[in-house]
Amino acid sequence: MADVISVSGYEDGSDVLGFFARVSVDPSVFSEEAIIKTAYWFTDHYYLFIARNASTNMIEVEFRLKEGDESGNLKVACGEFHNSLLE
Repeated sequence: MADVISVSGYEDGSDVLGFFARVSVDPSVFSEEAIIKTAYWFTDHYYLFIARNASTNMIEVEFRLKEGDESGNLKVACGEFHNSLLE
């Protein structure tokens, strides 16, 4: 089972695959196209997994590091992701 911390649309934790961070995006505020295009910009440095949460209808974008084990980098990436959505 994963250890998870949730704060206002942001979660982070670890599981058997390592550290992760997840942001939830409201598709009524940002289009699915904008979310996917923004996620693409981050694929150089992170593995990204995108899914819709059936209970909340939010789109969740999960970040995992390609290299290293600095979980703090994931939190920064999530903040940059939210800022990039505005572009």
